[in-house]
Order: sequence, then C-alpha cells, then structure tokens
Amino acid sequence: MNYRQILECKYPAYKQFNRGGEDVWLKDGRITILASEVKQVLSEPTFKTFRKSGQPERERRLKTKHSPVEYAKVCRLASARTTFYIKHETRNMAGEIKLDISINTKKVKKEKIKHRPFLKWAGGKAKVFPDLNEHFPTNGKRFIEPFLGAGAVALNVEKYQNYIVNDVNADLILVWKMLQENGMDFVKECKKLFIPKNNKVEAFNALREEFNHTKNTKDNKERKAVLFVYLNRHCFNGLCRYNSGGGFNVPFGKIVDPYFPQKEFEDALDKVKQFKIYSKDFREIMEMAVEGDVVYCDPPYVPISATASFSDYAKGGFSTQDHKDLALYALDAAHRGSVVIVSNHDCPATRELYVKHKEFDDVKLKIFTLDVARTISSKVSERKSVKEVIVVFGKTRNN
Repeated sequence: MNYRQILECKYPAYKQFNRGGEDVWLKDGRITILASEVKQVLSEPTFKTFRKSGQPERERRLKTKHSPVEYAKVCRLASARTTFYIKHETRNMAGEIKLDISINTKKVKKEKIKHRPFLKWAGGKAKVFPDLNEHFPTNGKRFIEPFLGAGAVALNVEKYQNYIVNDVNADLILVWKMLQENGMDFVKECKKLFIPKNNKVEAFNALREEFNHTKNTKDNKERKAVLFVYLNRHCFNGLCRYNSGGGFNVPFGKIVDPYFPQKEFEDALDKVKQFKIYSKDFREIMEMAVEGDVVYCDPPYVPISATASFSDYAKGGFSTQDHKDLALYALDAAHRGSVVIVSNHDCPATRELYVKHKEFDDVKLKIFTLDVARTISSKVSERKSVKEVIVVFGKTRNN
C-alpha cells in the first residue's frame, strides 16, 4: 500500500483533490495542498495507533510541531501552500497502519542570483530570476532583451554566446554604455555624488534640474549618466518617470543612507563587455530575432488597476497598442525559430492578448503563473504579492 492509498483510506475527503490537471499527491510521501485545505486535515477524526503488540490500543490525534497561532496564520492564507511530510510508517500485529505526520509551513529558501543590478528598478527581476531561469532554453545561441531595465536577467543568464540588449529609455541606456566604455572610471565619477550633503531635498532638486538640462552630447554624456545613477539611488523607490515635457520628475526619496552599488558595478563589468547595446523601439529589436535566438521581454506591465501603471518610464509611455504589437512580434519571432518569453501581470487583459495565440500553425504557447512581491506603494500595508504570467512562445517538437 503506497502513501496515497494510505491517506485516501484514512482521509476519504482527499480523493478528488485536483487543480487544473495538477495532482496534489506528490512523490516520496509528500503532499502539497492549499492552506485552506489544512483546516480539513486538522478537523479529521482521530485515528488508532499501537505502542507494542499486546498492549492496549490508544487514540492519538494528528500532531505537529507548530503552535495553533502558526496554524491560524497558515489557514488565513488561502493561496499559500503547505507541505505535509509523512515521517515514518509502521504496522502493528493486526496489519493496521500507524502514521507520524508533521506539517512544514516554512518558506523554501530560493537560490540567490549571482549578479545583483547596480540600479533600482520598478518591476526588476532580481528576486524572481531563479524562477524565470527555469524557462530559458539551454541550447540558445544568442540572448536578446528588448526591455533591459536594470538588467537582472541579462546579467545573470550564462548560456549564450552573444547578447543584444536594448531599452527605449535613452538615459538608462546611456548609463550602460558609459559603464561599457569607461569602466571603473565611470564608477568613480558616480561615487563622488554619494556624499551626505547631496542627500538633502535641496541638493536633490538642484541635481535633478541639472540632469534635465544636460544634453546627451559627446562632452556631456558621462555627466548625464552619472546624474542618472545619483537620481536612481536617491529618488522615491528608484522610480524612473518623466513628465509631458520629457523631464525626470520623481521626488526626493528621503533615504537615510543611500547605498552606492560599488560591488554591483564591479560584478557587471565583464558581462557588460559582451553586450551589443541599443536604444531603439522594441519592434526593431524583435525583428532581429532569428532561429536559435532566445528573446526575453519584460515590458511596462498592463495595469491591474486605474492607478497602477508606471508606463511613463520613457518619454512617450507604453500604450495598449504597444502591448498588442509585442504579442504579434513575439509570435512572428517564434515563427522564425526563436524562443520568446514574455513577463506581464496575470490579469484578463494580459491573457486576452496571448491566449488567442495559444495554438497557431507551428508555434506552441505555454502560460505559467508566478507570485511576485510588489514594493512600489508608499504605504507598507499596501505592498502585496501579485500574480504574474510567464508566456513562452516556441516551436512544437514536431516541427
């Protein structure tokens, strides 16, 4: 008798548990279920166990190392997962089975990324890169990222011979180019602005004004990139936002001791030398993709509420039509033999964009979900986990 049969016998209510084709009964005597189902386990009747043959039988309830308070916390999280471990199984003389079961509510420690980004960035992928990395093919020749941002993905994927990175935000790309061209000399210039007297609202506003009036010319481009790094680390939540006139308008962040990313810059130097860096419309970059390429797209997300959009990360923003075009360009690249992976909010609007392409000629599309912590809100109480989708376009094995 296997563990599944044992538990079905002892707990008949568990026979029909199935979510979206996923069987909740896993291997090695381990069962993963929703926290809301924990209540059913805890309310199950007692079962009989025996100490030794010939001794009186006694009843024992399902035991756990966790307190009732911890149980309550778990059960309140309806979407959380809890794992039940069967520690050991013994049989008595009558052939009846004794189970010793414990509940583990601890979060699994995820693998840390090797290279942390040197910029703060709304929607950055540093925390979820280990999850994303599972979807990147191991046999790709060239990696293409049309929406580079802080570069958490491009800095950490290590399977490819060549890299094309791009972002329509020219100020952001200027930082990457200056790091590539000037190396540690550029880093030293950035560090000069990270001093106490510049961590005041008056100094911040003055340097922001200088940034907005500094042109991206041969003589001034390094200074403009240096100012961008300063603003990124001193403004509110590392946001990058522009007004209708194209001026950077994020306010002072009131950070006690702004962190200078010395180590992050140093770690990025070797990898950045491998990049071909562009600042073009994403459509031009998507058209570069050919057979054998792997394309990762992390566009400004479809807003999940009327106030949740941060699409003004570049002058001109990112429209609904841009999202529609991205889905079509991803499909076209997949037709040419590329694998295209797209991240976005898991909401009806996003699924409408991609689900209609789920089966199209020789291209197969798969959609995965991921829980991600959001830290943009100024109120800590409003910083919640949201679901994202990972959309993977790729040719079917039969073609």
